[in-house]
Formats: sequence, C-alpha cells, structure tokens
Amino acid sequence: MLAGKAAHYQRYDGATAQLAEWITVPAASTVIIEGFGALRPQFRQYVYYGIWVNTPPKVRLTRGLARGHEDAAQWRLWQQSDQEYLNLNRPDMAASLIIDGTTTY
Repeated sequence: MLAGKAAHYQRYDGATAQLAEWITVPAASTVIIEGFGALRPQFRQYVYYGIWVNTPPKVRLTRGLARGHEDAAQWRLWQQSDQEYLNLNRPDMAASLIIDGTTTY
C-alpha cells in the first residue's frame, strides 16, 4: 500500500478455525486496520495512530460467549494465547490512545 498498490490478506474464519477467501484492500491514503494484532511490532512503523481497547479477560469471555461462541474452553485457550502475545509484544505501549473496554457505548 505504501507503493500505491492494493494489499491482500486471507480472512480467518472463526467458525471453521481455518483461513478462508483472500480479501483485496485497494490502495488508499488512510487505512484502518482492526484487530487484536493490529499493533504488532512488525506493523508499528506504518501506524500513524493506534488505539488499544483495554478489556479484562473475564469481560472478553462473557461478551464472546454472549455473541454465540459456545465453547468456553476454547475461548479460554485463546485467552491464554492472547495473554502471551500481550506480555511479549505490549501493543498497549504502542497505542496513541487507550480506551476502557469495560464501558459500553
């Protein structure tokens, strides 16, 4: 995208736990990247303004189960992996703004 060309990524399908179709994102002067890994160290040099939503694991679990993710054991495994990522990469420290994720809007 920095070269003015489209970017491509493969969507992850949470329902099947597999990579799905490829998505093309047209080149643009501003791109919003959303997701848990958006502030990973490999991307930080390209991030102008990062937002981290700080939400405790118990709140994330409750909300995930409420959205239809019925497998609480699988959700807890994801949370373990998430915590390892957080400890290693500290995306919150790279954020320009940290939002309290316990508040609903």
